[in-house]
Amino acid sequence: MQSPITAVKNEYGKWNFNTVNGYNPVAQRSKLGDQSLSKQYRTIIAPFVQINFTPDFYFLTRNAADIYIVDEFGFWSFLQPQGEQMNGMGENNTTVRSLLSTTNTFNYIKTFNEYNNLNVLVGQEAQFTYKKEAYLSASNYPVDFMPQVSNAAVPGSAATYVDRIALASFFASAEYSYMDKYYLSGSFRIDGSSRFGSNNRWAPFWSVGAKYRLSAESFMQPTHDWLNNLTIRASYGTSGNQEVGNSWYASRDLFGFGYNYNGIPGMSHTQYGNPDLKWERTKKFNVGIDFTLIDRFTVEFDYYNHRTTDMVFAVPLSMVTGLTSFYKNVGELKNTGVEATVTAQIISNKDLNWSASITASHNKNEVVKLSTDNPIESTYQITEKGYPIYQFKMKEWAGVDPETGVGTWYLNESGDETTTNYNLAAKRYLGSANPKFQGSFSTTISYRGFDFSAQLNTSLGGKVYGNNLRYDEQIGGSFGENFTEWVYENRWQKPGDIAKVPRLESFYSGRANQHSSRFLMSGDYLKIRSLTLGYTLPRALTQKAFISKLRIFAQADNIYTFGSKNYRGFDPAGIGANGVQWWNFPVPRNVVFGLNVGF
Repeated sequence: MQSPITAVKNEYGKWNFNTVNGYNPVAQRSKLGDQSLSKQYRTIIAPFVQINFTPDFYFLTRNAADIYIVDEFGFWSFLQPQGEQMNGMGENNTTVRSLLSTTNTFNYIKTFNEYNNLNVLVGQEAQFTYKKEAYLSASNYPVDFMPQVSNAAVPGSAATYVDRIALASFFASAEYSYMDKYYLSGSFRIDGSSRFGSNNRWAPFWSVGAKYRLSAESFMQPTHDWLNNLTIRASYGTSGNQEVGNSWYASRDLFGFGYNYNGIPGMSHTQYGNPDLKWERTKKFNVGIDFTLIDRFTVEFDYYNHRTTDMVFAVPLSMVTGLTSFYKNVGELKNTGVEATVTAQIISNKDLNWSASITASHNKNEVVKLSTDNPIESTYQITEKGYPIYQFKMKEWAGVDPETGVGTWYLNESGDETTTNYNLAAKRYLGSANPKFQGSFSTTISYRGFDFSAQLNTSLGGKVYGNNLRYDEQIGGSFGENFTEWVYENRWQKPGDIAKVPRLESFYSGRANQHSSRFLMSGDYLKIRSLTLGYTLPRALTQKAFISKLRIFAQADNIYTFGSKNYRGFDPAGIGANGVQWWNFPVPRNVVFGLNVGF
């Protein structure tokens, strides 16, 4: 936000703090400036033991621990206004999280009379997650080069938080096939989660499936020269979701401490409990067909219809209670769509192999039910029956008046009439964050010892709302602060200009920086997801060193994203499912060099 014409240092060679807001970002990032450090230590262990009672019947137990510690330190230095007022302020946050799990299964796998294959599994699984955070801060440092919190003279705040969550599951599944032609499968499980209310902690889920390999029939024999496989399949089942609400304790009455009165310690009701809160449940129907042509082209096509019930929403609550909402199972959501994958074995011989795969999908998302007929509406999004769950609804930007340079909006819910008064403009439905099409392309080429692979992803039809752009693309609401290059290049300058950005004004008092489709962008993108190049040394060379395989490789991920012309941000592929951009961190680009060694 700092103006680029402001000198970093003054004529005496000292940091220049004579700026509009008193900040000098270069000073803050200098050796004695602000600090923001995070270190993570993690260990994952997953030992297992398998006991074979017979060649067909065995027991497997796997017990795992995933433990990490995160140590975060921040320092508000003497080289920024807030830190200077406190003579420096340090803060330290430590998080310890452990995920313990145990899985125990009995498995019976048997082939009868060469034609009948049976696979039966029964088991149990349990998970327990424990997380503890400790925070402390202090200010008023005697020196500016030893920022440890213990060196500060004035204690600040101190707090600890402990969270626990448990999940238990019992399950069984069976698969049967006959003559590698007819397939049946079924499963049943019951899961219990501590997230839910005491009345609905446990929930059952099940599935059934069938597959018919039509190409194995004798009457299909004449097609075997060109149709190598033809399979139809269908399945129906239910699944559950326990990731509900914004808390591990969404069903609980919660009270917070620190609400003190007249020097007397106290607590306050912070969340209204719901003992009837239960699992979100999704009913899934899938039907598909697979076929292979001339041993080179494989096609997989699926149609699905998924319906999620008992969706958890924060339902408005009378403020007489002292709270504004509580969690309740009130919603239903429907997803229908198609997916198709085409894989081609383009070249296959002794020296050269080349394959490629294309995947395409289309999904339609629709809210079926809410707690009432009234939608849940915010300034720029709405959750409403008959619309996608991330539907944008806001005042529609009508552009810049070419003669005056003033911003305009559409006046009514439909039509072309415009107004320069933001308050008079009506809201309109302006698309959703859900893409209409998603796809990917991948290819792998190997020539003698060399191998190369690439993957590209694309998404079309979704919208992104740049909430941060109301500040980055301000036109004078913050006098003296900087704005983006896009604003400078697209601003109105003189009568007759067809501009995307209104005229710049000192101490701007209009509403062009308020929520509207001026900041609604296309979320379309094409991403070069990954590239890999490797070389495997001839075995004749490596076996002398008792190495069976030695491969050298280089891999790059998140290489480049091509976005739409009106997208202003780091990467549309990095925006969350709700399509709202709020100074999102860019997705990192990773380059890895390595060796794969086998003995």
